[in-house]
Amino acid sequence: MENKQFNGQELQQMMGNLLMVSQNSMETTEVMKAELVSTKNTVRGLATQYNKITGEITNIQDRMDNLELNEEITDEQRNMINQKCRTRVNEVLDYNQDLIDKYYRTYISNLYSILKRNYGMGAKIATTKKRNYDTVMRGIQAWFPKHEKLRQRADRRLKTK
Repeated sequence: MENKQFNGQELQQMMGNLLMVSQNSMETTEVMKAELVSTKNTVRGLATQYNKITGEITNIQDRMDNLELNEEITDEQRNMINQKCRTRVNEVLDYNQDLIDKYYRTYISNLYSILKRNYGMGAKIATTKKRNYDTVMRGIQAWFPKHEKLRQRADRRLKTK
């Protein structure tokens, strides 16, 4: 390597250039820092908006679910309840046609009143809320009538006719 000698003017010019490069570099760094701060604030604002919108969407979904569950059951669900009740009464009466003919109305009436009182069935089956449908279906299976009491009631009705 060659050892070059610089005179005062060259040295001063180099120092001036170095100072200018350094100053430009610092200005560029400051601009970049300002841009980063601006970007950071923008991202923070977007994140806040995103969280707010997500919360609103969740709230709307919850309200929609609640509205849907407060709707009355469909005709198909109503038919399923009717069918399940008929089947359960027949099952409880051991599928004995004589018992079914004699006691069906009393037993089905008892089942419906228990479902209305304890399992959330509507005053009419069709007015049952969707949120209660599964509970009503479980209530049908859980129903175990007091045979003696129901048969006495049915027999009294038959005697009064």
